[in-house]
Amino acid sequence: MRVTTIKPQRKTIVRETREPGQIEAFQSTPLYAKVPGYVRRYYVDIGDAVKGPYYDTSGQLVEHGQLLAELSIPELDQELHEKEAAVAQAEAEVAQARAARKVAEAGVRAAGAQIEEARAAVDRAKAEQEKTESQYRRITQLAQSSSINPKVVDEAKKDLLASQAATRDAVSHVEAAEAAIEQSNALVERAIADEKAASAAKMLAEAGQARVMAMAEYQRIEAPFDGRVSARTVDVGHFVQPAEAAKARAIFTIVQANVVRVFVDVPETDAALVDRGDPAVIQVDSLSGKKFAGEVTRTTWALDPTTRTLRTEIDVPNDTGELRPGMYAFATIKLAEVADALVIPLSAVRTENEKTSCFCVAEGKLVQVALSLGLSDGKEVEVVSGLNGGEQLVEKNTASLADGRSAVGVEAEKGK
Repeated sequence: MRVTTIKPQRKTIVRETREPGQIEAFQSTPLYAKVPGYVRRYYVDIGDAVKGPYYDTSGQLVEHGQLLAELSIPELDQELHEKEAAVAQAEAEVAQARAARKVAEAGVRAAGAQIEEARAAVDRAKAEQEKTESQYRRITQLAQSSSINPKVVDEAKKDLLASQAATRDAVSHVEAAEAAIEQSNALVERAIADEKAASAAKMLAEAGQARVMAMAEYQRIEAPFDGRVSARTVDVGHFVQPAEAAKARAIFTIVQANVVRVFVDVPETDAALVDRGDPAVIQVDSLSGKKFAGEVTRTTWALDPTTRTLRTEIDVPNDTGELRPGMYAFATIKLAEVADALVIPLSAVRTENEKTSCFCVAEGKLVQVALSLGLSDGKEVEVVSGLNGGEQLVEKNTASLADGRSAVGVEAEKGK
């Protein structure tokens, strides 16, 4: 029998998958109000480019995002005024408490000086008492020898009693001064406690002010990142509500599209070959079939149990802005590549009982050769083992062939 033959070829074989997909923005963020209020003014409209916040290398905010709209919340403004007044009052109370502490500390110092003075007076009184006691003893001795008038003894005794009374009075002044310093110390402790209480009240007032100021910042609707306004749902005077409210709606929607995401669903037969970093080509028919280069950036890893497909995301640079979110596209992903592979057409492969083989023409007969196959691109397949490249290989219709049958090989024309 006459059969058409070919020779295995050495070439690079590439496995690709081409799937439909949809272009989406890299980020799409609806902006809601944090607090209920009325739209005072808006500064951007649909299609406008907006600029987001700028941060330095340490992550500190350098510049706020572009102002998109302002809300009017009169009750919040009034509450802020109240908190500012509360902070001012707390600061005055702290200053008053500090002044009272200084007064109390001055009282301690004054009481200390008084106690030192009283102790000095005690020392003088004791010295005077010792002097009068000595004089009284001397005069008493003289009186016993009738050397002096008894009236002098009486006077000396009176002087002694007076000095003793002066000593007791000085000691009582010391005790009074000690009591006064204890009282002054107690006043200082009280003043310190009052100052701490006033400082704590000030901190509480400042925290309340900071909270209201933070809430007041939500009157400014700012851009979260560089992008464009894709939706505006309010006009001046509209009442807006927080996101958790039942009737809440986004004030703006901001999209970031300098890089776009292309989502495709890869079928189960190719899913295991999809890896992060695989190159991809995006073709958009609405742009006259223009192609854009990208790469696989992430996958869901697990297949959708309903469709048996793998959700795959491809990031594509879009500095020119040609790719618009919502466009339909086709993505061709390079799954695998083998260079210098020995390749034969799939039509030459016979599969029987899960074993693969091909037929070669040798010495006028058909010879069935077992094959071990590798990568396939859907038309051709890599031969891992079984052939060396010089065989005359039957190109097609291998199901009707039998090993050992006489055959004449006719080489297929090139290009067919």
